[in-house]
Amino acid sequence: MRIYCDGNFDLFHAGHLRQLEALKSTADDDDAKLIVGVLSTEDAQGRGHAEGLVWSLDQRTSLLRSLKCVDEVVSPCPAVPTESFLEVHGIDAVYHA
Repeated sequence: MRIYCDGNFDLFHAGHLRQLEALKSTADDDDAKLIVGVLSTEDAQGRGHAEGLVWSLDQRTSLLRSLKCVDEVVSPCPAVPTESFLEVHGIDAVYHA
């Protein structure tokens, strides 16, 4: 199973980590993969971060790539995942952070 979760992940904290770990552990499949999408700065600002983000896209992406529970990172990811995006990445389930 391939699980996808997206978000801006600015000022990453323990709650973000717990959520990602929980998503990966919800799959009944021991080979489950967690794919995390990182919104561009522009798309994140469109989701209510009018003042801008503290961390750059590269910083947010690097942090997520370093996590043991994250198998793949899509950066930047689309603001709204399309059917085509899900098919290209073989995604079975979608969650929003």
